[in-house]
Amino acid sequence: MGLSDLFIEMYRDSKKEPKISRKELYAVSAGVFGIGLINFILALGSDQFSGDDQIAWIAMSGVMTFGSLGFFIYLLKSGKKKKGDALNSLFYTVLKEKKGKITLIDFAMRANIEADAARTFLEKKAIEFSAQPEITEDGEVVYIFVKTQNY
Repeated sequence: MGLSDLFIEMYRDSKKEPKISRKELYAVSAGVFGIGLINFILALGSDQFSGDDQIAWIAMSGVMTFGSLGFFIYLLKSGKKKKGDALNSLFYTVLKEKKGKITLIDFAMRANIEADAARTFLEKKAIEFSAQPEITEDGEVVYIFVKTQNY
């Protein structure tokens, strides 16, 4: 199987669960970046190449370095977006289940995130939807999202 066949197969399977984990893609991207950066630095200070050879080596190293850096940044951004989409979806599910009253602990446990991240997320949603946070007798914060219709 050639490289082009591999890319065609990857394209066809793009709707399916990825075969390579995001963590592995980060590692590969970081490795290529490191190799490219080392080659770039060596090519700049090397007397081994001259003229067009040195320009070609610098260009190739630059493409490796900055291409892998761009891919790494893309992975980071797309991962955050997917996580944000999942949190939004979960938020609306919990909101409906709890009839508009969400506690920090409930959301953090359902989302499997730290309390600070859950608090930040819920505070943003409270501002977005003009929710009213209330403190219970137990000292727990409940975010009350008012809706004109029943949940």
